[in-house]
Amino acid sequence: MKLHYSSIFLLFVVFVYSCNRKSSSTNSVDLHPTNDSTITQCYTSVAGKDSASMVLHTRNGKVEGELKLFFATKDDLGGQIAGTYRGDTLFADFTYQAVGKKPIFKNPFAFLVKDGKLYQGYGELISSVGVTTFKKGSPITFDRGFVFNAGDCK
Repeated sequence: MKLHYSSIFLLFVVFVYSCNRKSSSTNSVDLHPTNDSTITQCYTSVAGKDSASMVLHTRNGKVEGELKLFFATKDDLGGQIAGTYRGDTLFADFTYQAVGKKPIFKNPFAFLVKDGKLYQGYGELISSVGVTTFKKGSPITFDRGFVFNAGDCK
């Protein structure tokens, strides 16, 4: 009988300990705000001689903002970004033009949220009737490109 009470006590201790533990998730980005408020988050990134800045406004599950890409060897890009989170990944369209150029382009972007950072994703793209999307079923990798760090909005 003593063994039975010891087992129950041990299970109780484990239960209490696990309920009091903080989540092990290190994502500091609030992917799903619970009210109608708008959450504004600012990010910057440096990759070699290239850099980028992004401001995201999240409200009711939708994300809108501005993305600027500065390249050492090609035209800088700036424009609007709009999309939604699916799980821990932001899928968005980037509507942009090269600085000082006329044509406007629209391309899909994906950003994995991990450890409070946004990792730019790359995947196979397809175009149909003038719309570019990630190819369905094709993997998106997040191991190269810009890694955006959260920062103060200026």
